[in-house]
Amino acid sequence: MDIPPISDDALQSTIYITDDTDKSVLLVQITELVESTIPNHIWHRDSFLLTLSKERESALECTMRVGDSVDDEWLVVFLLWQVTQRFDVAISVTDADGQFLLIEAADVLPSWVTLENAENRVWVYQGHLHIIPLSFKSSMDDDRRKHRRFEDDFGDNNKESPPSITILDALSTLKEHYNETQAPSEVENTVLKRIAGYPNSTKAQLHRTKVAIPLDVAKALAGNPHLVQKAVECFYTRDAIQLRPTQKMARFPPSTSSVVTALMTKTAYAQLMGQKFNAPKIFRRPLDQTANEARWWDNGVKIACGFEMLYQEARTRKEGFRVNGSNEVNDARLDALRRDSAYLTYIVHLENAGYFEDQLRDSKRWKEKEMEAAKKWISMRQVDDASRPSFADLVNDAIRLHPDAMLHDEGEDPDDWLNVEPKDVEQAIRQYQMYQHEQRDTDNGAKLVEGETEEDRAANKQAHKLKQLAEKMEGFVEGEGALEGALFEDELDSDDDEESVDSEDATVGRQAAMDALVAPLEPGEYGKMPAHYRHPNTQTVAPLEQEYDTEMIEKSKTVIPPTSLSARNIRRPVLERDKFDGVDSDDETTDEDDDALGTGALRTGDDEEEEDEEDQPQIVGDVEIDMGQEEEEFLRFSRDALGIDDATWESIIADREKRGGEPISSIVYPMRILC
Repeated sequence: MDIPPISDDALQSTIYITDDTDKSVLLVQITELVESTIPNHIWHRDSFLLTLSKERESALECTMRVGDSVDDEWLVVFLLWQVTQRFDVAISVTDADGQFLLIEAADVLPSWVTLENAENRVWVYQGHLHIIPLSFKSSMDDDRRKHRRFEDDFGDNNKESPPSITILDALSTLKEHYNETQAPSEVENTVLKRIAGYPNSTKAQLHRTKVAIPLDVAKALAGNPHLVQKAVECFYTRDAIQLRPTQKMARFPPSTSSVVTALMTKTAYAQLMGQKFNAPKIFRRPLDQTANEARWWDNGVKIACGFEMLYQEARTRKEGFRVNGSNEVNDARLDALRRDSAYLTYIVHLENAGYFEDQLRDSKRWKEKEMEAAKKWISMRQVDDASRPSFADLVNDAIRLHPDAMLHDEGEDPDDWLNVEPKDVEQAIRQYQMYQHEQRDTDNGAKLVEGETEEDRAANKQAHKLKQLAEKMEGFVEGEGALEGALFEDELDSDDDEESVDSEDATVGRQAAMDALVAPLEPGEYGKMPAHYRHPNTQTVAPLEQEYDTEMIEKSKTVIPPTSLSARNIRRPVLERDKFDGVDSDDETTDEDDDALGTGALRTGDDEEEEDEEDQPQIVGDVEIDMGQEEEEFLRFSRDALGIDDATWESIIADREKRGGEPISSIVYPMRILC
C-alpha cells in the first residue's frame, strides 16, 4: 500500500462530501463544531486547520504535525467521528504508518484484512467504522491486474496483486451497501475504546507550571496561549545558529521578567525539563534560589529564548496577508471582499445554513460573525505556510488585540507524573495482558452476560476451561493406539509401511543416480595419488637412471658396507634421529669416535634404540635427490638471506678464484651434508 508522502509525525485526514453541500460552507461549519467541542484547546504542535483540497473538487483536507503527542492524533479521530455524525461526509485518516486505525485493532481484525489491500477501504462514515470487503472492487481493476500479471510473467514476481477500489467507487459503495461495509463490532469497539475519554480527557493532557518570563512574553501568552507550544518546539529543536539572537535578547529583555503561571501540554513540559541548557550571559541568575525557584527560572529562560529565536527568524521572512488589524482596516478589507462574487456566494450559503443565527444584516453581531467568516475565507485560500501570519505577527497581534490581558501567579500542578516507577510499568503490562486474555476468552465463547458479577464471570471462565479439558480427554480415550503408544491426530494419517518402502526406493534411486554421475573407483585405487601430483613439501628429484630390486632395498636397511653401493645408490637421511642444528650438550662422543665410525657409514639397529616406523625418515619412492638443483636453491636462499646482489656475488667468486680457493660448487655439497 502506498503511504502518503508526509512527515513521520504528521496526521493526514481527508473529508469527502457525499451530497451537494458547498465545501466552503462545510469548512466553516466543521471549524465551528471543533471550536465548540474543545474551546481554547492547546495543541502540542500544529492546530487542526482544514483547507480546501487542491486535488479533489468536493473534499476538505488537513495535514497537521502531532510531534511526540499521540493524544492529539486520537483527539483528531474523535473530532472526525463527531463530524461524520453531524454531516453527510466520509472521512479517511492516516499517518506515516498508514492505516493506524487498523493497527490499533490488529488483534481483532478479520484475517483477510492487511495493510496491502486496505487502500481506499477504511472509512469513518455516519459515526461508524467501515471496512469495504475485497468483493467490492473497481471495474478497471480486472484489466489492471491482468496487465500486471502479464508484466510479472517476464519478471521475478508472479504474486497476484490484491483487488483495488477507487475513491469514487468506495464512496458509492458506502452509500449503497452500508450494512455490508460496516466493520465488525469488536474492531469498532477497539477504536471507540481508544477515543472514549474525549473531549473531557483533553484537560488531563495540560499542565500548569510557574515560569519566570519577560513581560511581553507573558502578555503574548495571555492573548494567545498556543504560542508557548511553538516556543518550546523551537527551543527543543534548536541549533547553534538559531541561538545567536539569544545573546542579546533584543525583543524580549530578561530584565522585565516575573514569575507567572503558564499553561502547556504535558509533552511540552517534559521536553523543557529534559533539556540541559546553560543560559546566555544576559540572563543573570538570582542568588539564594530554592529548588523550585531554580526550576521556574530555568524553564522561563528556555521559553524566552524560544520566543526570541522565532521572533527574530520571522522578521527575516516575507510577511503574509494579515487578517487582524484595526476596525478601519477590517472595514476596508470587508468592502474589498464584498466586491468578489465568490465571496458573496460564500456568505449567502452561510446564511442559508444558519451561520448568522438569524441576526439582522449589518448589525453588530452580524458584523462580528461576518468578520470571523472573512478570516476563514482568507485562511482557507492561503495554500502554503509562507502566506500565513508569521510568529512575529502572531505575537504582535496577541499583545495589540488584548492589551489588558496578563498572566498571573496562580500556582502550579504537581509534576510527579514525570517519575514512572517500575511497578507502574509492570502494572500497565499486566493490565494489557488481562485485556488480551479477556479478548481471547470472548472469542472462544466465554461471553459476558449483562448483570453478571465478577465471581460469576470467574466461575464461568473456569467452567469453560474444564469443558475444554473434558473434550480433549474424551477425544484421547476414543482415539487409536499402537504398540509404541497412543496415536494423535497428526499421526493418524501416516502409513509406516508405505513410508519405509518409499524411503528404500528413494535410497536406491539416489545411489544409482550418484553412480551414474561419478564413476566408482576400484578397491585397489583408493588412497593413491595421480602420477602428476606433487606435494608442496616434496623434495625435487632427478629422473631415475637405474632400477633396484626389492631385495637390495631390504638389505640396505640392515648392514650395508659403505663401498658396496655405487654413487647412484640411495643416500642415507640428511638428519638422523634426535640430531639438531648446532652443538648437542648431551652428546659425549668425540671427534675420534666420529672418525672411527666414518662419515659414510650407516648406523644399524644395534648402535641405537629401535625407533617407531612413523618416527623414522620417510623415503619418497625409489629415487635420489637432484643435487645440482639443490645446490642452486641453497645458493639462491643464502644470497637472499644475506642480501648479496649479483655484482657482489661475482666479485666474491672472482676474489676467491684469484686467491686460489676451491670453486663454490665443490664445497656446497659437504656443507649440505654437515647441516
